[in-house]
Amino acid sequence: KVEQVYVLGNRAEIQQVLMNLVSNAKDATEGCKKREVTVSLENIKNKLLIHVRDTGVGIPKELHAKMFEAFFTTKEVGKGTGFGLSISKQIIENHHGVLSFESFEGTGTTFTISLPLTNKKPVLESKKENSTKKVFNSNLNILVVDDEEGIRDIFEYTFASLGCKIALAENGEDALSIIRKSKQPFDLIISDIQMPKMSGLELLKNIRKENLIKQPKFIFITGGVNLDLETKESEISKLFDGYITKPFTEQTIAKKINSIYEGKDE
Repeated sequence: KVEQVYVLGNRAEIQQVLMNLVSNAKDATEGCKKREVTVSLENIKNKLLIHVRDTGVGIPKELHAKMFEAFFTTKEVGKGTGFGLSISKQIIENHHGVLSFESFEGTGTTFTISLPLTNKKPVLESKKENSTKKVFNSNLNILVVDDEEGIRDIFEYTFASLGCKIALAENGEDALSIIRKSKQPFDLIISDIQMPKMSGLELLKNIRKENLIKQPKFIFITGGVNLDLETKESEISKLFDGYITKPFTEQTIAKKINSIYEGKDE
C-alpha cells in the first residue's frame, strides 16, 4: 500500500521544477552508453524527498558552487539559458523547501527536492480561481514557443485541460514555419525571450511583418531579465500584449490571458 502524504504548494510550480530537472537529466545522459533517468520519493523525518537521478556525465566538482547561479549553464551554447536551476531553487525555497544535488563526474547526478509535509488535505479550486479560466477555455488556437521542454509541457497540460488547441515550437524559426503552414490562424502566441536560432524578440518582429489573415496576441515568458518590457514608450512595447515572469502558476497564466482579452492588461 502506498503511503499518502501531503505538502502545501502550487502544483504548477512544483511540476515546473520536476520537468526542468527531468529534462536536464535526460540531456546529461545524451551520448552515454547507459541512459537512465529515475524519479523516486521518500518520506523521512516529516519531509517529502523527491530524487531525480541520472546516469549521465556528471558535473565537475569545480562547477558545483555555480550550479544555482542565474545565467550559468553547463550546456552547449544555444541549448540552455541558465535560468532553469536558479528559478527551480527559488520556487522550492518559496515552498519552505530545499533543492540540492550530489554529482560525480562520469557516473551521474542526483537532484533532491525536500519539502515539509503537512496534515492538511488538498482542497478543490475555488469558484473564484475557476472563473479566471472561463474567457479562454475552449476556442483559442495557441502556439507556445520555448526551448525548455519542461516549460512547453506545462503549457500543453494547462491549455489541453481547458480544451484549447495548442501547437509547440522549440525556437523562433520553428514557430515561424508552423505559423506559415497552419491552416487556422493562431489567436495567441506565448514565447520565451531567449532562445537559440531565433529569439522571442526576433520572432515577434517577424510575425508583425508577416501578411497574416489575423495578427495574433503575443505574450512573452521572461526569467526576469530587464528588457524594458514595462516601458510603454519603447518600440517593442507596441508590438506585444503582455508578459509572464517565471516562476508562474496556472492562475498566473489564466489571469494574464483574461486581462488581455478583456482589454485591461495589468
